[in-house]
Formats: sequence, structure tokens, C-alpha cells
Amino acid sequence: MARAKLYQVKDNRFLFRCEECGAKRSLAVPPNIRSKAVRCHKCGAFTRCALNRRLSRREEQCGRAMMVLPGGKEFPVDLNDVSDGGVGINALPGGGRMLNLSWEVKLKCS
Repeated sequence: MARAKLYQVKDNRFLFRCEECGAKRSLAVPPNIRSKAVRCHKCGAFTRCALNRRLSRREEQCGRAMMVLPGGKEFPVDLNDVSDGGVGINALPGGGRMLNLSWEVKLKCS
């Protein structure tokens, strides 16, 4: 399976560029989605697009870490990316239910 190409989103729009034919097109996206499959309007090729809404550039990061909650409880998470504005993670099933958006958490990794 092909990896998604990263596109910068500004004002809920991104500039799509086809990998096959090089055609460009500005596309609107809803504010709540992180990825989108796009078909080229010229050649018909499909591209998976990962949408970056952060102002600063994301640096891809992969691996496992332990998230430490304020009460001391720990659970494993998968790291996706790091930027000046934060860290992208995926919590394993059940782990994300313990989180509160107002908490400050810590990450431990090797």
C-alpha cells in the first residue's frame, strides 16, 4: 500500500499536485478530517493525501512511547510526528478513553 503524501492546509484548502501527470488543483476540505483520497481531474490517478493543519512543519517520527497521566497511570502509545506545536500519537484501543483535554501529560521513550 502506498504511503500518503503530506499536504499543507491553509484556510481549509490545500494545493493538490498529481504524482502521475503533475496537474495542480486547489481543493477544499472540511475542518475535521486528517486524510483524503483524491482522484486527479486529468489522468484519473488516485492519491492518498495526509493533511497537515499545523503552522510549523511536522517531522515524521515513529516508535512506541509510554504516556504518563497526571495521576501516575501509564499506557503505551504509537508516535506519528513531532512539531513545535505538539506531538501526533495514536492511543491503543481503550487507552484514549482515560484522557482529558485539559491535562498535561508526559511521554517516556528510549
